Amino acid sequence: MLRFALEYDLGIHLQKKCFMKCEIADFQRADSLVEILENQKLFINPNLGAEHIAALSGVETGHLERSVKNHLGLSLRELTDMYRVQFAADLHKKGVAYKDLYKYSGFTTFDSFERAVNYIVY
Repeated sequence: MLRFALEYDLGIHLQKKCFMKCEIADFQRADSLVEILENQKLFINPNLGAEHIAALSGVETGHLERSVKNHLGLSLRELTDMYRVQFAADLHKKGVAYKDLYKYSGFTTFDSFERAVNYIVY
């Protein structure tokens, strides 16, 4: 069972908490996905894609995307963006200006950061 909680708190901008619990029974390498996204923080790389994550996890790209969608109800992009938004929230708590968060949390543009924040939080 893979359990994780994501809390979003960007001060004035965001005050919503989102908690997820999920089971990934048939996903053979859930620990690899957690290692990649949580421990290695590879989501900071703006060029990180499904193929790269799948290769590092030792799972075919299609299987990885289906497993994440079936068990989490999210696309792999949405999952990655959730980690990025959480990381941005942590950076903001440490004093990084809101306009600069996208640069340090893996988004390619401020607009893509804003879209992810609005989709995930609101």
